[in-house]
Amino acid sequence: MTLDKYNQKRNFNFTEEPKGESVKSKNDLIFIVQKHAASHLHYDFRLEINGVLKSWAIPKGPSMNPNDKRLAIMVEDHPFSYKDFEGTIPEGNYGAGNVIVWDNGTYTLPEEQSKVATENKLKTDLEKGHIRFILNGKKLKGEFSLVKLNNKKDEQKFIGKTLLSQLSEAFRNLLTSPFLFLIMLQGIAIFVLSRIAQVNLYQPILENKQYGIESFGPVMSAMTVFEALGSAKPGWIRKWMSDLNAVFFLTAIMAISIASMIFGGKALVFILFCVFSYATGLSFPIQRQLLNDAITDSRFRATLLSIESIIDRAVCAWTASLMGAFLATGRLNQFLILSGEVTLGFLVLVALGLQFTSVQKKQKN
Repeated sequence: MTLDKYNQKRNFNFTEEPKGESVKSKNDLIFIVQKHAASHLHYDFRLEINGVLKSWAIPKGPSMNPNDKRLAIMVEDHPFSYKDFEGTIPEGNYGAGNVIVWDNGTYTLPEEQSKVATENKLKTDLEKGHIRFILNGKKLKGEFSLVKLNNKKDEQKFIGKTLLSQLSEAFRNLLTSPFLFLIMLQGIAIFVLSRIAQVNLYQPILENKQYGIESFGPVMSAMTVFEALGSAKPGWIRKWMSDLNAVFFLTAIMAISIASMIFGGKALVFILFCVFSYATGLSFPIQRQLLNDAITDSRFRATLLSIESIIDRAVCAWTASLMGAFLATGRLNQFLILSGEVTLGFLVLVALGLQFTSVQKKQKN
């Protein structure tokens, strides 16, 4: 058993994780479960075997319910000293995120054996693909087993069931939380409006206002700068209004800016593009924070954000097709007005929905 992979994946100048060294416990064999809030929240299960911690990532975490079967993905061996590690792995490092010790204790085999015999049997059983052990922890107690999936077909089937189950639970979480559902819809409106304006409408509008091709680059550069300025410092608008009011106000500004481009010449269109981009930059981090806060169950955060991303792109594709039909018949101005009107109308509906949800919640309380 080697710690080469563990050491290769880490730069110990930037992470406080312990360096890879094989050390054995003095008495009983130990196990450890660490809760790891990386890009996806999961639990790392580790068993001491021959001086290292054999490790598995468990996306949904271990369970004391004997009917539960959890996916466990074997990862690289970790050093024995990792048993005490808690802290934050900095961004840019492998496994970036917060780590805490969720449970720990000792383990034995169902058949009582010496420490050396236990390790040898586990090593042999691990190679066969089926190990059984008894955990004596603070939270996890009793007999557990790890079974290697026999082939790729079984693995795909098992993972497929896990993903379907996760999607089902995520949708249930979404549909039982009206506030989360409405905030997600509002986020879709921001994304679609910004993408359509900056990717699909950008060139037709400039051509319609008699901008030369040589001007396209400088205008886009200015838009990029203004969006970056908004993203970098959204704090000022939060001093004036709540995050929820801010995203509605900024989305309305974006919609009005798009619709108003039919009235102006080159200078006004340039200013409106910059205003649109600045409002976009301000709105994204605020809306993302609102959405993250609305997802009360962190287990579904990644799945729900993926669902939102898929819907974003589907609506963008449909809107781009609709825009193509308008442009083909020379109705750019009508499409700009329609985009503004639909967005503002959508915001009103979402706002009414949020108000209704708030009233219902107060009545229940």
